[in-house]
Amino acid sequence: MKTNQRILMVLGFIGAMLYRFIPFRPPNVEPLMSVMMPFSKKAGKLELFGFAFLSILIYDFFTAGIGMYTLTAGICYGILGIWSGIYFTNKKFSLTNYVLCSSIGIIFYDVATGVVLGPLIGGGSFYIALMGQIPFTALHLMGGAIFALTVSPFLTKILAKSEVNVLEFDGNLQEAKVRV
Repeated sequence: MKTNQRILMVLGFIGAMLYRFIPFRPPNVEPLMSVMMPFSKKAGKLELFGFAFLSILIYDFFTAGIGMYTLTAGICYGILGIWSGIYFTNKKFSLTNYVLCSSIGIIFYDVATGVVLGPLIGGGSFYIALMGQIPFTALHLMGGAIFALTVSPFLTKILAKSEVNVLEFDGNLQEAKVRV
């Protein structure tokens, strides 16, 4: 990934994190997945994992504190980063693919963290966790779809513009090639 694309990824990460700190916003309605997806063809699996894992770590650090849930949720979200890279390997960036990738990722994340890990870490019934997770996941899916339809295409256009007319120099700096 080129330097200007890494800078865009960092700016997207910061923007998504700042959004998460807006008080009184609906729970789990956040743009992190939609910011991550447009970078999934350029970034490596480790960068995508780090993007996702750090978002959980930083948010928990400033809000709820670091704990076992931070580690498990961070790993699950890191897997979503890798998932987005795998999903878009042979797929075009499109509204349909953004919504599908986001929706599949959200369902995995909510089942893993809310239904399975929640009762294992915090105790309680799997049935109660499942019943409580349904409205939470519905809201999460709605927010994910809205951001996938708006933020992801916007970032894709910005990334496409960042690739146009970039000069590449050979080792001797004697010849320049324009990469479009």
